[in-house]
Amino acid sequence: MPVENLLEYDRENYDELPFGIIEVDGDGRILTYNRWEEQLANRGRDTTVGRLFFSEVAPCTGVAEFEGRFKEMVAQNRVAREELDFVFKFPGESKLVNIILTWTPAWKRGFILVKA
Repeated sequence: MPVENLLEYDRENYDELPFGIIEVDGDGRILTYNRWEEQLANRGRDTTVGRLFFSEVAPCTGVAEFEGRFKEMVAQNRVAREELDFVFKFPGESKLVNIILTWTPAWKRGFILVKA
């Protein structure tokens, strides 16, 4: 499924997808957090939805390589997609993951997709 189709996909079905989905607004506030991501990060959606991803939930991502790229995509106000590898620092371990960052200005939404 193309990433762009996630905006039209029923969010109830996000839990069935085999990768992490973190839907965010332009400030990085978490709107959706799927089960796969809950298991990877060992954080429930009850403690993540509504919070700022880059500073409150995953502060290790508050660097130019990650948050900076997302903010640049939002500022350019155009549909954007970037891919990067990133080391997440979880309590007790670090994990290399592949990240896809997206932004769709018409919906004022973006996705942080995570594959381990």
